[in-house]
Amino acid sequence: MATVAEPLLHLEDITVKFGDFTAVSNVSVSVAPGQIVGVIGPNGAGKTTLMNTVFGVYRPAGGRVLLRGNDLHGLAPDRRAHLGMARTFQNIELFGSMTVYENVIAHADAIMRSGISHRLSRSARASRSGRRARTLEILETLDLLEIANRTVSELAYPQRKIVEFARAMVADVDLVLLDEPTAGVALEERREVILRMGEHMRERNVAAIVVEHDMDVIRRLCRHVYVMDSGEL
Repeated sequence: MATVAEPLLHLEDITVKFGDFTAVSNVSVSVAPGQIVGVIGPNGAGKTTLMNTVFGVYRPAGGRVLLRGNDLHGLAPDRRAHLGMARTFQNIELFGSMTVYENVIAHADAIMRSGISHRLSRSARASRSGRRARTLEILETLDLLEIANRTVSELAYPQRKIVEFARAMVADVDLVLLDEPTAGVALEERREVILRMGEHMRERNVAAIVVEHDMDVIRRLCRHVYVMDSGEL
């Protein structure tokens, strides 16, 4: 009988409370290595709260977050990044006055300063030239080289979404949390955004949790989907 691979990420009976309000109740989710999993549901269902709990922004009132079988209890977001986790946000978190290249390499520099240099790709170690090479590699694979010297404030919104994804992926991550990756992107442009992100993750065997309202996006990215409502699966 074929053996079942251990999940890369396993959320075990996660409960999150804010005072007397229970935002997430006994939610369990598993993500295998390289698997892209969707989390859908109405506004207020607890999807982003769950993502914030995975990344260590919120501490659960109950349950465990396990990465490669290791309990992440008490680990801050920077320590979780150290273990190969990255995320994007509903609202774009980029430096508008900096170029595309500067935004991505600034994140690579921050990774180095935080002591997680081993999370960069094997070709990009402690040297500035290595980080530059890794940045250019990411920009090339995501078709961003032509706009690398343009400031982010000049870009169309879909391009900014790709830049934010590039910044998250500049480290050699195993898992990325995508919180509404096409929010604010016009319907006719969403397919291109998702195509680039999906191809990049699949080519590098990167696992992902995708929170998204657009079901076309979910269908194109995900084979397995969890549905949340009122904090529950």
